[in-house]
Amino acid sequence: MPEELAGVAIVALIIGLIEGLKRVMSLDQRLAPAVAVLAGLVVSLAMTATSGEPVTPRLWLEAVLVGLAWGLSAVGLYSGGRATVAAIKG
Repeated sequence: MPEELAGVAIVALIIGLIEGLKRVMSLDQRLAPAVAVLAGLVVSLAMTATSGEPVTPRLWLEAVLVGLAWGLSAVGLYSGGRATVAAIKG
């Protein structure tokens, strides 16, 4: 799977993970964005560590930036969706 498509799937999985944590473990709504960013970082760093590529500082920096982008994308997508639903309901 191309890396760009994997990123889209990972953002969706992070949103699902956060929703699950909020419902099952009563995760505080205010902590959800921080947990989403942390999840993005963990997934990206884990994927980099297991990729088999030679480890370089640049590779780790890229992993951190991608992880931040995934986590922040999940937060923004969820927030935008919630605002849209609220606007439609009136």
